[in-house]
Amino acid sequence: MESLTAPLSAAFSAIFPRSPGMALDKESDALLDKETELTKSEFRVEGMTCGACVKSIEDGLRSQPGIHSIQVALLAERAVVEYDPVLWTDDKIAEEISDMGFDATVIPASATSTLALRVFGMTCGSCVATIEKQVAALPGVLSVAVSLPTERAQIEYNRAIVNPRDIVEVAPAILGQL
Repeated sequence: MESLTAPLSAAFSAIFPRSPGMALDKESDALLDKETELTKSEFRVEGMTCGACVKSIEDGLRSQPGIHSIQVALLAERAVVEYDPVLWTDDKIAEEISDMGFDATVIPASATSTLALRVFGMTCGSCVATIEKQVAALPGVLSVAVSLPTERAQIEYNRAIVNPRDIVEVAPAILGQL
């Protein structure tokens, strides 16, 4: 019976290098122990004319090791790729898309975003001032513009410091003070 399990154990050890009894060099061990954080990048992709172009880019990249997800938008001429930065760089992905016959360029990541919200319950300029003051006091909020007639708020913020949910969650507290 032991003679039957030995070849299986050897095959298993070859496929799964962290199996007991198999030694690794320090570099390989460090790479396996380190959890890789995925990177998400956006690309402008020109030259797509139909859904088949989208499918060819998605299938071509999805089949590559280290590419975890890809979404291509034909009309927006955009691709968003989530990948392992140990295996890929933005430039390598753009080159891979270009090799498929499309013009691809990296869209630099911006640290700022804009959030547009509908704000109900305001009755006067004082309401506007209260909302602007309290939202602007949040860490990471760069600017706030609230319009009473349109009942809208435009908030520019730093994504590295604050996220939209944090901003939206302060709204009930602010509106309760009006």
